[in-house]
Amino acid sequence: MHLDELKRELQSLPVKYLHHMARNRIHRHFRLGKIRLVELMLAFPPDQILALETELQQILTTRQERRAAQESRAAAQPQLSASPFQPKNPPSQGKSHVGSSQPSITLQQILEGIGVPEPQPFVPDPWQTEAVEHLAHSDVIVSAPTGSGKTYVAIQAIRQAMALNQTVIYTSPLKALSNTKFMEFTQLFGPDQVGILTGDRRDNAHAPLLVMTTEILRNLLYDAASGEIDLRLHTLGLVILDESQYLADPERGVVWEETIILCP
Repeated sequence: MHLDELKRELQSLPVKYLHHMARNRIHRHFRLGKIRLVELMLAFPPDQILALETELQQILTTRQERRAAQESRAAAQPQLSASPFQPKNPPSQGKSHVGSSQPSITLQQILEGIGVPEPQPFVPDPWQTEAVEHLAHSDVIVSAPTGSGKTYVAIQAIRQAMALNQTVIYTSPLKALSNTKFMEFTQLFGPDQVGILTGDRRDNAHAPLLVMTTEILRNLLYDAASGEIDLRLHTLGLVILDESQYLADPERGVVWEETIILCP
């Protein structure tokens, strides 16, 4: 085979075949592109060129046989019509046909029946009503999944206590959560009715509804136990411990224990 013909045949091959042929012939061939591989192969000594031609013929023969087999399989497959789902004899208009592919109701008709439900008045669940009722004469633990409505119980209890001119303390374990509750309660009850006490924030500290971290309440109760009665504790009627599962926390759980023990 002439070198020009050999060059054309090599250049026509996919590069993966060139890398296969360059194995054990060209050092670090996997780093080279097609053009450089062909140049190095054409520079082989005559004996290696002869071996290269033999291997090239085997590759070309294998590719031809594979292509012929694929064409044979393709020819053996049945030819499908251009519209396999179109009926041969479509029914004429105005006639009813049993088993017709036409749906009895269109998608547009289905979508037209979907709308926005009319607003309905809020109806508390039985467990929410029961919790609010028990708060009138006893302590209550509300344990329910997130988003199930525990805050509703807290808000109703706050309203009842504030209606009796009692102070309400709402505690949370995190400053960020305390800030969130402060903004939420401010919108519900008004800015003059809500205050916040955390390690780095003190606003409207004598409001009837105070949001604070549990540690702040524990410290107030410590002072009361030592004789320094805070004026806010004189009218304290309701304490809400949010995220009370912190009671089981190995480091901070003692704060919840002491708060519950010292609460009036």
